[in-house]
Amino acid sequence: MASVVTNVFIALGFFMINTNGSVGTFFILFGLILYIFNFGMTLGPVVFVIIPEIVNSKFLPYAVMINWVGAALSLLLFPIILEYLPNKSPAYLFIFFAGWSLFSYFINKKYLI
Repeated sequence: MASVVTNVFIALGFFMINTNGSVGTFFILFGLILYIFNFGMTLGPVVFVIIPEIVNSKFLPYAVMINWVGAALSLLLFPIILEYLPNKSPAYLFIFFAGWSLFSYFINKKYLI
């Protein structure tokens, strides 16, 4: 849920930056700081320690590969997708990320937690 909140803050900041620059900048910075804090307080930094604990050893290279491919695709596709968004504003991408995080939360809540 923290990812949803941070992505909404960042999206609101990008929507407001054209009308009220200082408030929009505050929302973006607050969302980024909150995201970094939440990432550090969860399993994000220790993903390579956790993967061997939950994945069979013969699937470990594939699990790590999927993690790296997902990160690489996110980094490579972000600027390309940004070119096609209205006003080239990343706010719509952050709304998508918030929606995806909310969807993932409910799927995990129902089937995993």
